[in-house]
Amino acid sequence: MNSLDEAFEKLVEEDLKTNCIDSEWHKTRVNQFWTIEVNDVLEFNLEGLQKVFAMFYDLKAVVKKKWMDLKEADYFFT
Repeated sequence: MNSLDEAFEKLVEEDLKTNCIDSEWHKTRVNQFWTIEVNDVLEFNLEGLQKVFAMFYDLKAVVKKKWMDLKEADYFFT
C-alpha cells in the first residue's frame, strides 16, 4: 500500500462489498425515492418536517436518535 486511500479502497472492494447483502428494498429506494423530484418536495417541506419529527421524539422515555425504525414510522404516521 502506498497511501491511506489505497488501503481504504482495498478494504471496501475486498471486504465490505463482498460481504454486503444487497436487498430489494435498496433498489426500490434508489429508483423511486432518491430522485430530484422527491428531494425537491423534502427540501421545500424540510422545516415543517423537522418540527414534526422533533415533536415525535420529544418524549422523555425515548432515547434520542435521528431516525425511525419501521414500527416507529408506522406509529408516527397512524
